Amino acid sequence: VGVLIYVDDGTAFTTWDGEMVNATVSFSVDGQPVTSLAGGTDLTLSIPKEEELYPTVTLHDASTKVMCRFCREDMQVLTRDGIGAQEGEAVFALDGSVLFEDDEGMSES
Repeated sequence: VGVLIYVDDGTAFTTWDGEMVNATVSFSVDGQPVTSLAGGTDLTLSIPKEEELYPTVTLHDASTKVMCRFCREDMQVLTRDGIGAQEGEAVFALDGSVLFEDDEGMSES
């Protein structure tokens, strides 16, 4: 299962709770986008602009095995299309390493 979150700072708006931005969340399984019952592939959420996102994994059974791909070196998909990333935007792994700096495959740094 893959999760891609695109936080769009250009969508900032003010609420009673402070400044918010839109975050678009996309899910994939084995590199294929997951569609909702409504037919869309993205979920848009409003989050506090200054909120930092942290990866978490919740296991409900001690016998469950899981591999988390939080850094560039762990990634198996080498294309923007493979993870559903927009063109023209930098893409970062959860540890802060750069996956894509431009529209070509995986970043070399």
